[in-house]
Amino acid sequence: MRNIFILSIFFFIYVGIFFISGCSNTKHLPSGETLFTGSKIKFKDNEESKKEKKKLNQDILAVVRPKPNNRLMGIRLKLSLYNMAGDTNKKKGLRQWVRNKAGEPPVLAGSINLEVNKVLVVNLLQNRGFFQATATARMDTSGKRQMIAVFDITTGPQYKINKPIFTRKDSTKITLDIDSSFSGTLLVPGTPFDLDIVKAERNRINRMLKENGFYYFRPEYILVLADTSIGDHKVNIYVQLKNQNVLREAYTEYKINDIYIYANYKLMGNYRDTSKDNRI
Repeated sequence: MRNIFILSIFFFIYVGIFFISGCSNTKHLPSGETLFTGSKIKFKDNEESKKEKKKLNQDILAVVRPKPNNRLMGIRLKLSLYNMAGDTNKKKGLRQWVRNKAGEPPVLAGSINLEVNKVLVVNLLQNRGFFQATATARMDTSGKRQMIAVFDITTGPQYKINKPIFTRKDSTKITLDIDSSFSGTLLVPGTPFDLDIVKAERNRINRMLKENGFYYFRPEYILVLADTSIGDHKVNIYVQLKNQNVLREAYTEYKINDIYIYANYKLMGNYRDTSKDNRI
């Protein structure tokens, strides 16, 4: 019974804080401004499954800028603290700390650049293989003096990898090593085109070459081209070296020369050598 009573007290306190913070958060806004409360994604086609749309929704929301004020259990606590502290010209003191350290200023709807964010959203979708993706953006009312950004998105079909091809332009050792390792490519036929996988493939080749002694090679020396002209929403991936941009040092394969053994060297200093135990 006592636990129920305590929980009830906390519940009413929470509800009180919720309504007080809701009113104060918009009450202190500059004249003519509204509070930005977040973004909403609306998919206009049915190309993707619910699971895939959920993942896309999370990724798209992650690129939209700026972010709305943080919320804790439905309360914009930091914004509430910022407003409660009020204006202060002091550089030190409790009010200054609460306002500028514990709190955060309101994110205004007027600070949202819809055109820039629309470009970011479309770029993300294209990087995931939705080369025909389109998006529109608008602001919508989400409450009293509150607004939300709404993105209407048509993804179109997601392109799949048809065939990864390594283009050999010469017979240098570095080219031959890449060619021989290409059977382990991360660009697997039938999988969706994904720019992150393309970058991972460049890093795989770079790591392999480093292990083979090409210490001055860099992932940026690898050019990856996508050909979408083959039809059926498939793409051929062409991987090749940027021969004109590769430094001469990158073609140098370093090998082990002389090996020197210091028999009396002790890594741990003057610690007792356990191989010479004085026990009888």
